[in-house]
Amino acid sequence: SESRDASAAYVLTTHFVVLNSVQRCFRTLGRSDNPEAFVGQWRKRNAGYLVAAIGYMDRRLAEAAARGGEHERERTERALDEAVSRSGTETADGFFRTGDKAAVCARVIGMIESGALDLHVESPMQAELQALVNDFGTP
Repeated sequence: SESRDASAAYVLTTHFVVLNSVQRCFRTLGRSDNPEAFVGQWRKRNAGYLVAAIGYMDRRLAEAAARGGEHERERTERALDEAVSRSGTETADGFFRTGDKAAVCARVIGMIESGALDLHVESPMQAELQALVNDFGTP
């Protein structure tokens, strides 16, 4: 459904934003901790939503393959990847449009560390996110 597509895309886009921000900022901030471990902590806190979004998208890809074979599955996967990448890049770029990069990085990484970019009760689309989790994963 459109709402499930949107909620899965929201989860995957948020994940993209976290990855992109860490890639842009860890060196700028001179952080000595491991960026993969840092992202891993975000993934752990949001595992249920990630599992649900990936499970849902796997089902959508299987449906595409059933409809039109491997070519249709690949086309659907490319379209999803491009949409998540485009939306995630726009969001991350928005963080960095104004201000000193180090200051912006400190703020964005602080948001990730504090859980402000976690998927939780205050997230937009919470009802849709919870329905996705109920059907495809557990938070």
